[in-house]
Amino acid sequence: MLNVFIKDGKTFANIKDLKLWKENPRKVKRKDLKRLEEQIIRFGQYKPLIVDENGIVYGGNMRLKVMRKMGIKEVWVSVITGNQKRKLEIALSDNDKVGFYDDERLFELLNMDNNIDLNLFSVDFDLPSVIEERKDIRGVYKYEVREEIVELETLKENPYRFRKHSDEQLEELKNSIIVNGVYRDILVDYDYYILDGHALYLVLKEMKIKRVKVKRLKVKYDDIVGIKILISNNQVEKLGGVEDDKLLEVVKNIKDNVKGSGFNDDLLKNYIDFTKPPEQLEGKTKTIWDEWVGMPDFVPREFKRYKVVVNFESEKDKLDFLKYLGADNVTEKTKYIWWPLKKKRSEISIS
Repeated sequence: MLNVFIKDGKTFANIKDLKLWKENPRKVKRKDLKRLEEQIIRFGQYKPLIVDENGIVYGGNMRLKVMRKMGIKEVWVSVITGNQKRKLEIALSDNDKVGFYDDERLFELLNMDNNIDLNLFSVDFDLPSVIEERKDIRGVYKYEVREEIVELETLKENPYRFRKHSDEQLEELKNSIIVNGVYRDILVDYDYYILDGHALYLVLKEMKIKRVKVKRLKVKYDDIVGIKILISNNQVEKLGGVEDDKLLEVVKNIKDNVKGSGFNDDLLKNYIDFTKPPEQLEGKTKTIWDEWVGMPDFVPREFKRYKVVVNFESEKDKLDFLKYLGADNVTEKTKYIWWPLKKKRSEISIS
């Protein structure tokens, strides 16, 4: 029976009375024992060894090895009782690493104190390299991004959303999800207003999906950054083009099963015909390509504009003059109008 004694409100035992658990499935590397020794030197014994009534250590065998080497005579223990099954369960529980690090939060904490010796600790990843990586990318990732899984009903439609989605587009996106699953996240602001992925949100809502993965950006949808992100995500995509030859080679690989790709059988056939050079169409029925052969290039019509500059001594004089002409909805930002007044166009013009 293990002899124990109380000291400063804690249960202690003589280290010479403790025994390593021979069936212990956990192993340790020499460098980790050295790191453990440095922790004990710096922080002391901050948690007890788990031992049974016979002095067998079920939790803390590596610490026992280190403390023996350090010449420690008395150690803090927690005594467990029960059958072998219960002792084994407690041993597994003591070594169960159920958590994991939120590396972004850990990075922020460590940034508060640059003097922490990272080599003293073992974490789920290579901490020093993660710290350096975060420092490297902070210049690119200016705003904190968190990946979360949330209830779909948590998301809010962006009041500034200007892009419309046709029923056909949403149906093709739904087919893609059915065939390929969801392979991109919805981008939201700090309050879960959608910045990118409105179409995906609408389709998932129709499909009655309950939970969704999002990237939550630490900005507000109605501040200048949130507005720019909304516009950029919708506008930058328009600036790209398509290399028809390369796309043709790709779509040929799915010609027998196009569902979920954004193509249907007719659209794919027409696209293949359209991208074929004329010499490959000889002796074949008329295709979309033939409709364009020989047609003249489009020449944009040039409009002549006649201008006169009128100067005013004050902003009030300018507004009075414009209103005298019958121009409605004019402001201090108004720089030009048409005469005769073009009501419909002027109302939507950015002045």
